[in-house]
Amino acid sequence: MGVDLASIAATVKNHSIERIIIKQHEQTGQTIIPRKGALKTLISRFRKNGKAAFVLDQNTPARKEEIVVDLLGLPMPVSPAPAAMAYQ
Repeated sequence: MGVDLASIAATVKNHSIERIIIKQHEQTGQTIIPRKGALKTLISRFRKNGKAAFVLDQNTPARKEEIVVDLLGLPMPVSPAPAAMAYQ
């Protein structure tokens, strides 16, 4: 649809499966940003008026910064990064 959109994604241990997943995302026009080190890439994109999606569909490692949300009746720890970046 002509929108330059980036999505942050965790890497998949099976490289063959990861290539398939990335290819499917790229066919929808998304640029995939690896989760590790994503903040630096995101800041660069935002400074150029780029867009990014935060689909919080994966559990985050337990740490004090996590936010616990209700996901289908189950507690799910997620990253506060999208909210923190939007606040800035």
